[in-house]
Amino acid sequence: MEDGTYTFKLADFGLARPLFRDRPNTGEEFRGTNDDDGDRRYLSPEAFAISEFSQQKGEADVYALGASCVELMGGDPSLVRNGCYTGNFHIYSAELQNLVQWMTRLDPQERPDAFMVALLTVDPALKSTKGFARRMAAIEGLRASVAELEKKVAEANTTEKEEGGA
Repeated sequence: MEDGTYTFKLADFGLARPLFRDRPNTGEEFRGTNDDDGDRRYLSPEAFAISEFSQQKGEADVYALGASCVELMGGDPSLVRNGCYTGNFHIYSAELQNLVQWMTRLDPQERPDAFMVALLTVDPALKSTKGFARRMAAIEGLRASVAELEKKVAEANTTEKEEGGA
């Protein structure tokens, strides 16, 4: 969604549930699938292999977004894990095809992060504006902060494991 200020919003309705399962006055009934864990067609390969105690990272969200793009392009997102990009995938620009294939790589470390996906999808005309440069500087600052926090968390987890095993 775009709100006119170049502030984009992305929503994930995979786990959304209706307030009331059945509405007797309208005859409407909720018949959801995958009620507890969203739609498996969009799950990253690593999400199938982790336990409920494992932490999923942003790479899984990037994969899900790529799988969503495949479906929007007329393909079957469940086949992406096998390297099959079906439907009208081939009629889209090479840039879009490459981005979607990058987002859906099997190895999460080989996928772009959300910042990179956003950057690659910005209209080139907007990239030359002062506002864009200012926002990019802010984003780069956030990326650095996130990287530093992730490093501290990893160090704390390593220390905790070492102390627990000793």
